[in-house]
Amino acid sequence: MTDFLNEPGTNGLIQAKFSLMTTELNTLSNGAVVTSSVNGSSGVFTQTNWSNAAWGGMQFSSGGAFTPTAGGLLAVWFLLSEDGGSTFEALISSASTTIPALGRPPDVIIPTYEGGAAWASGNIRAAQGRYFKTPWETHKIVVQNLSGVSLPSSGNVLSATGMAIKY
Repeated sequence: MTDFLNEPGTNGLIQAKFSLMTTELNTLSNGAVVTSSVNGSSGVFTQTNWSNAAWGGMQFSSGGAFTPTAGGLLAVWFLLSEDGGSTFEALISSASTTIPALGRPPDVIIPTYEGGAAWASGNIRAAQGRYFKTPWETHKIVVQNLSGVSLPSSGNVLSATGMAIKY
């Protein structure tokens, strides 16, 4: 029988943390949706960005203080392209605090509510469940702010990394 192990490395990571979104998140209002456009290749990511890792981790770092409301979260989707980046899944044009950006559950959820406590600049929160299956298709990142308030005006970062697993 073969043991499935975490590969040695920097805290079990196969690569250094990389940015998925930065300035796109600045002052993103509650219910609003944004699609990656800055990092990757003009907002497009591939398996190469994830170092071909099968599993990934994601975290949000606040650029400033804000106080999310009860049940607050950031919903994150991988906007898939099965043709290598020419066409992507369609977003729902009427997304809001009650209508999701895509007609399927988010791929990643980052909880923001902490019992009414304010976030300080630089606070970091990891994705719920900590790890997720990385997409093998070319993709963009879609974030819907459902924190109950607008995100800070600068310095926000959604980052990710691939996990090192040994078979």
